[in-house]
Amino acid sequence: MSLNLVISPRAHADLNDAWRWYEDRQQGVGDRFMLRVDEVLARICRDPEMFPILQRGARWAAVPRFPYGILYRVEDSDLVVLGVIHGRRGPREWKSRT
Repeated sequence: MSLNLVISPRAHADLNDAWRWYEDRQQGVGDRFMLRVDEVLARICRDPEMFPILQRGARWAAVPRFPYGILYRVEDSDLVVLGVIHGRRGPREWKSRT
């Protein structure tokens, strides 16, 4: 089954904020962050059930080398990214998006 990747507006804002934060600290780190996110998204698209369910069908995939995770859900033929969330934000942040 082929899934359409849909990045929610909040997840898009998360990505922009994280990229900007890393780039402000050191040029190129934001790009490395985005590369890792792209790699994880490709893995999710290949096998969306490989990552653990947190609640209400939403899953969490860690971003290697960065303290972020990708929160997503499969809805019909769409893989919907609900957020790209820093690991220290805690459950309240990801629960509000599921």
